[in-house]
Amino acid sequence: MFTKIRKRDERIVPFDPGKITDAIFAAAKAVGGEDRQMALELTVEVMNLLKKEYQGEIFSVEEVQDAVEKVLIKAGHARTAKAYILYREKRSRLREARTELMDAVAEILRETNRDNANVGNSPSAKVLQISEAASKNYYLKRVLPEDEARAHREGDLYIHDLGWYGKTMTCLQIPLDKLLREGFNNGHGYIRPPKGIKTAAALAAIILQSNQNDMHGGQSFAYFDRDLAPYVELEYQRQEKKLRDAVEQLGLTVEEKQLKEITQEYTEEEVYQAMEGFVYNLNTMHSLSGKERIWVYDKVEEKFFTISMEDFHQKYKRGRYQALSLNYQNGCTELKEITGTFQHKNIHKLFTIKLKSGQKVTVTDNHSVMALGDAGEIKTETPHNLKHCLVPRELGVYSKEITLSGEKAEKLEETIEVLGEQTPYDYEFLRALIKDVYGVFCQNSFNYRITPAYLEKIAGDLASRILEDEEKIQIERLSSKDYWLDQLVEVLPQIKTSARYYLLKILAEKELPRYCKRLPVFYPYKDMLQRFYLPETVNLDTASRIDNHCQSPALVMEWACRILEQNQKFVNLLETIIKALRLWPIKVKELVEEAPEEYVYDIS
Repeated sequence: MFTKIRKRDERIVPFDPGKITDAIFAAAKAVGGEDRQMALELTVEVMNLLKKEYQGEIFSVEEVQDAVEKVLIKAGHARTAKAYILYREKRSRLREARTELMDAVAEILRETNRDNANVGNSPSAKVLQISEAASKNYYLKRVLPEDEARAHREGDLYIHDLGWYGKTMTCLQIPLDKLLREGFNNGHGYIRPPKGIKTAAALAAIILQSNQNDMHGGQSFAYFDRDLAPYVELEYQRQEKKLRDAVEQLGLTVEEKQLKEITQEYTEEEVYQAMEGFVYNLNTMHSLSGKERIWVYDKVEEKFFTISMEDFHQKYKRGRYQALSLNYQNGCTELKEITGTFQHKNIHKLFTIKLKSGQKVTVTDNHSVMALGDAGEIKTETPHNLKHCLVPRELGVYSKEITLSGEKAEKLEETIEVLGEQTPYDYEFLRALIKDVYGVFCQNSFNYRITPAYLEKIAGDLASRILEDEEKIQIERLSSKDYWLDQLVEVLPQIKTSARYYLLKILAEKELPRYCKRLPVFYPYKDMLQRFYLPETVNLDTASRIDNHCQSPALVMEWACRILEQNQKFVNLLETIIKALRLWPIKVKELVEEAPEEYVYDIS
């Protein structure tokens, strides 16, 4: 009778009436029915209805299901019809969910737009977006009430970061004042209220980092300055007491006004350093595996040692330990006070970052790792976006035998003596910067690998060319129009010819003459251009050249501006090279996902 049926995806496939029987019998069994023969008889009724309505035309799956519902209701099988309708509706929802999810995935893979500015468009970021799309679909279909889900779909309301709806809270404001005022428990011990601004700022960083690990989205302090104000007052009182005690011990006499001014100055300095430390701590977030080892300095025993994060969390005592830390402003590896250690329930994936030099470190997927930007600036990257990892060069920890965080038996004193140059470093980012400054005068930056030895030569050359302080002051003066106007006023009485009236006229208009023989000559202008790798043509529009006896104020001003601009490029490049020479930028070889761990650890 019928041989073909149209599927939902428009494919034409062979028609099987047995599937109708199976569906009817399944619905009957759901309400207690056991008669398959009845299901066969009802199937015949469905076939007759289809023959009558479609008269040999190919019908669709939906049309067959409509016919089944009509036959069940007409035959008086209301409960079976209801079970069949509910089953059909459930299957429809599942199909819609799959379709919506697949459409969402296709859109993510195709588009670069995103509703969360914190998520990029790298392959790993797209995987994250796909997983969030699946979560959103689940919450809309299974968790949210139907009216709320519909309102979200239709745009009547918008649930931000819906993909995290059932896992954690999103974008919280942290009650910093309460936590600092009352103290809190970090899972290992009770943290008492701070007595000064430095401790308060350090604890604020720990609180923010801890919350960021356990919650999704941006975490913030709504009233950061207000919440820290009491600890500035405590700092003032502490500084005042120290100063009064010192004055008393030395037997000095200091006016009250002067004492308060000095106290205010000391307090401001402490607050500035506290905020500097706060920013630094937030830029060096450490979420490590419990097995990962770090270098620690014990101030009591006066020695370095390595220890796992898990063991250090148990061992930690406030004020006793310091950790090796990278100063992102100058590239130096420094000892920084460890102000706290935290254990977190891990909601992130763990990855081992393996470098081409053999070093490795295991961190969470949201861990901030020090890296270099295109302009040589030190910045932080998460593991998935990391191309290069920075390793301190001056400590010798770039040796292939030593992992990034140290081996258990090694001592820092022994690693400092490690010599030799490893091959996996990558200073390629400096090539464009060197070209920009030297142009055709630096062939090595075009043709050869950039090595530390080559960078040291470049640094020496730059240092010899950069303006001395006195030179810079003089040239800054020559770049100023006001300076030349003042010079013109000074020489005006010496001019007795008709040129005097011309100069008076342009002075009234605050303009400069094209040439003036009486204006002073300070510099061998042409020779200075060679020092800074600049052409003799100073004004490219007029093709004006400059020599050592130039008497054109306008041309000298242009010359001075170009010298100062090039000098600043020299200074910037020298600072970048010095910073880079303190570090090894090592290429990442691979990123390996590790087995999940229940806890991860932070230090601040």
